[in-house]
Amino acid sequence: MQEHERLPEMVLFISRCEEFLVEEFSPLDSQWSNEDFLSLSSNGLQKVLSSNELCVSSENTVFLALMKWAEVNEAFDDQLEPLLDLVRFKSMSINYLHDVVTSDHPIASTVAKFPLLFEEAVFYHAFSKERQCEDGEPIGRKAYDEPVVFNWTVDIGEDVEVERKRRSSNRRISGSTDMKCS
Repeated sequence: MQEHERLPEMVLFISRCEEFLVEEFSPLDSQWSNEDFLSLSSNGLQKVLSSNELCVSSENTVFLALMKWAEVNEAFDDQLEPLLDLVRFKSMSINYLHDVVTSDHPIASTVAKFPLLFEEAVFYHAFSKERQCEDGEPIGRKAYDEPVVFNWTVDIGEDVEVERKRRSSNRRISGSTDMKCS
């Protein structure tokens, strides 16, 4: 049998491998922090994140998962760019874009085109529904409707310092507003 005669079999095999990866890491909400996900190759992760069949509760999770993978694998700049292109920023909530993604995200901002991706998503949310329809609806992923539980680590030292500054600021303000009414 000639090699070119086996090509259809290889295409089918590759397609099945890609399907397996997507199924293995769906729902992404409960898989993104496990060792198997974090040890994916860039190509494997690209197959997972490019799939419309990836089951996830929101695109916010896709961004979070990619940033964690990039941090663990020390993938920045040009290595991260093709993967960041797979994140559907327009599908993120505006609050998540503003509060978490931000234009100066420490990992994502290593990619030269990140500010443009971020800006496009923010503008998309600022547009009227009619304008959003003109731009086209973002392509969705397979929905995951189960409750999502996250474990967040908060550095108490920073919170204590922020609280101390807030209290200090409040004392200065309340001390300077002692006025008598006639």
